[in-house]
Amino acid sequence: MVFLTQVITAGGLPQDVQQLWTIKTWVAVVAAVLLWMSFLFLGLAAKNYEKVLRKATEWQFLIIAPSGILVYAIIQAGLVILAGKYRLVGFAAYIGYGLFLISSIITVIGVLRFYRVIMGKRKKRHGEVRNG
Repeated sequence: MVFLTQVITAGGLPQDVQQLWTIKTWVAVVAAVLLWMSFLFLGLAAKNYEKVLRKATEWQFLIIAPSGILVYAIIQAGLVILAGKYRLVGFAAYIGYGLFLISSIITVIGVLRFYRVIMGKRKKRHGEVRNG
């Protein structure tokens, strides 16, 4: 209750709370960029796998689909830099979180397709027969 009173009377968050929110926001942005980069590298590995073994991996999913994660990070960073907002609100929230969700779902589909291709090759190499 004391914290709420301070926020109302001071007209904003205390400096230490603002710093924590700023750090949290930048950590989220860096994590989103690193997540995007990891899927990009996985997509490049799938592309090489396709070239070497001449087996379709649909690597495009793994390169294009995570773009929503990157857009989320750009929106979040832009709001911090330009508007001083520590979280997505209003229309920006719908855009940022929506793209993140859609991108995540499509990326999971791409990863599962690539996994299916890899596991098919692996089981054949070890002499196991796949039913279905």
